[in-house]
Order: sequence, then structure tokens, then C-alpha cells
Amino acid sequence: IYGRSTPKWKDIGLEIQGKRSTIMKESFRSTKPITEWAFNVLYQVQPPDDVDHKELVRLGLIEPEQWGESHWWNIHFNQVDGPMPTFHRCSTVKEEMKKISAQLLLWIKNEGVTPGDICILFMGERIENELEKTIAPALKAIGATLAIQRGERFIDDSRAVIATTPHSFKGYDKEFVIIAGVDAFAEQNRARILYVAMTRARSLLAIFGWDRPKPEVQSLFSIVSRCLTRLTRPPFIEQIVDKSDAEVIDETIGS
Repeated sequence: IYGRSTPKWKDIGLEIQGKRSTIMKESFRSTKPITEWAFNVLYQVQPPDDVDHKELVRLGLIEPEQWGESHWWNIHFNQVDGPMPTFHRCSTVKEEMKKISAQLLLWIKNEGVTPGDICILFMGERIENELEKTIAPALKAIGATLAIQRGERFIDDSRAVIATTPHSFKGYDKEFVIIAGVDAFAEQNRARILYVAMTRARSLLAIFGWDRPKPEVQSLFSIVSRCLTRLTRPPFIEQIVDKSDAEVIDETIGS
């Protein structure tokens, strides 16, 4: 997941030889829109060149499609449909926190989502401090709480929205996931960590970020936005109907 090469049994002291016993060919964790968005963001930021990518292509689990000067990767290992994810570019951190609060209130108050089904993923102390200062009071006002946790067992409380890092949440998932401060993922080439964060969402994913003028942030935001646009507006395929087919259709309608 984080760019490390596939481990060998011998590396951990086991003398087992031969091929891998099995390869997972279907995923049910996230919906196809979320998975395909995350996959293409990862590949646009960090083009693949490893053995695992070649294996996915060989097995037909991913398939390239020409998209401008690059490829769009169609996902075949996930066919679970769901609502489209969202991306919110904010001019300030204050605006970002305001929009995250509005999203939480919409889900919990208007749509009846249980707070315990929501997770906020973030990177860095800046966002953590903002969550404590802004989001925690907003949740408290509607009878919910914010539980910021790192490297520990997550609390089981239906009224608590968990906020944690992608590293701590690896292996877990929630129905609703918010990624706060996605601009932080532009630093130190954290594309794979962003992929992990995006695919923690089972049903709905909302990404928020401060639209800073830094080149690396602008590059990431451009890719995230462009991939979402491609996801919501697939390329137009012109259907050509020859004259004989058209005549048959006209005759059928006329009759």
C-alpha cells in the first residue's frame, strides 16, 4: 500500500517456496465510484511501474482507457454502485472547517446518520487543532462528540465521530468518511497514503482542503478535481447508426 515491494516469506523466517496462494479479485469495502476515483488519483500523482500493477492488468482487474495524454483506469474488481464522492476546495482553513461542520450537520441532523458511522481522517497537528477548536463544539451542540484518536483501540460509541490519521485507520473503514486538510497530502509525496484514506469510505466520501498557492498543492488539487470530473462525466461515445438500421427504426415507430 505504501510503496514497499511485495515481501517474501524468507524475509520473515519462513522457508515457503512457490507462487502466491491466491489473489483477491473482488473488493466490497468501498463503492466503485470511490475506488475508481482513488485509484486514478493515485496513478495520476504517482504513475505505476511495479509488479503488482502488471499483475492487476494481466488479470483484467484494471483496464486502461485513453484519456487525453494519459490513461484512465477502469476498475473491474469492484461493481458496487453508490453515490458520487465530493471535493471541496476552500480559500481558507476557516472556510474549510465551516464546510466540514455543515457536512456533519447535514448528515447527522437532516439525514439521520449515526455519528458513530462517520470518521474524519487528517494529517498533521494543524488540522487536529482546528478540529478540536471548531468541529468538536459544533458536534456538541447537536448531542454528538468528537473523539480524536491515534494508535489506539477506537472507542465504540454511537454518538462519537472518530477523527484519526490514515496510518492509524489502515485496515478499518466507516460508512461515511471525511478527509480534512487534503492539501497536507501534497507534501512528501503522500499519494499512497491519500489512496488509503480515500478507500476507508464504504458508502460516501467527502474531501476538503485549503486551496493554498503552493505548486504541489495546486498540482494535487488539479488531479483530484479532474479525476472527479471524469468520474461524473464519462467520455461521450458517438453511436453511428447506418441508413438501413435507421429505416428499420422509422418503420417500427411509424407502425
